[in-house]
Amino acid sequence: MIKWIQFYLQDRLFCVKIGSYTSEFKRIECGVPQGAVLSPVLFCIYINDIPAVFIKNKSYSLLFADDLVSFFIFKKANNINIQIKNYLQHLENWLDNWRLTMHPTKCNFMTFNNNSNKSLNEKFNHKLYNERIPACNSLKFLGITFDLGLTFNNHTKDIKKRCINRLNIIKILSNKRWKLTTTTLKSIYLSLIRSVIDYSSLIMPFLSKSLAKTIQATQNTALKC
Repeated sequence: MIKWIQFYLQDRLFCVKIGSYTSEFKRIECGVPQGAVLSPVLFCIYINDIPAVFIKNKSYSLLFADDLVSFFIFKKANNINIQIKNYLQHLENWLDNWRLTMHPTKCNFMTFNNNSNKSLNEKFNHKLYNERIPACNSLKFLGITFDLGLTFNNHTKDIKKRCINRLNIIKILSNKRWKLTTTTLKSIYLSLIRSVIDYSSLIMPFLSKSLAKTIQATQNTALKC
């Protein structure tokens, strides 16, 4: 099986077709076939040694598939600037060595602090391949939206919005003319509403009482239907 994959990768060609025009065939020198059974495993093995940081109480990295996040804990901006610059340089070297690209404009950074109304992003100018990495006041990682003060206000709003859009489906299907059983309606609720709430349940203990009530009220509306 492995020999077949290697042979296939070495001899695969691709072209671009627009209307009646077809470009000349080009050979793909790296990468894995999209949709192939082993492609996800091969990709994870390929990037498994991507530069990561782990210094207790100072810096950590998380890698999930092709999503990489590294965060640094600091008190003085000048010191952390040097550490992040060195890390990004190490990351560039690794990308060049393995013929991978990472677009700075598709990356971003965010600075968390005790004051959710004040951003410290202007103190930093992180660059990848001499191009500035955009700063942001809100970002999403693995489905969870983070804000400056880690209040999860934006994330709660997103949960409520997604649930409300799906509530209309539950309201329609709960009408007696559909003659759906309670068991069926419960399954629909679990798949449409509860799945959205459970996905980010790990942040629930950190929500304020008002935000927790917002999510609970949205869930109660669905249960009443």
